[in-house]
Amino acid sequence: MKYPKILSIALVSAGLIFPSCDSFFDVNDDPNNITVARATEILPAATTNIGFMG
Repeated sequence: MKYPKILSIALVSAGLIFPSCDSFFDVNDDPNNITVARATEILPAATTNIGFMG
C-alpha cells in the first residue's frame, strides 16, 4: 500500500519539476509582428508623417 502512494507522488513531482516543453513562456509571441525595424522600413513612414505636419 505504501509503494503505489510513493510512486504516484514521485511521478507527479517529476512531472511538475521537468516539464516537457522548453519554451513554455513563449506562447504569447506573435511571429507575424516584427520586433526590430530596419532604417529602410522606418524612413518612408517618417518622411510621410513629417510632410503632413507642416
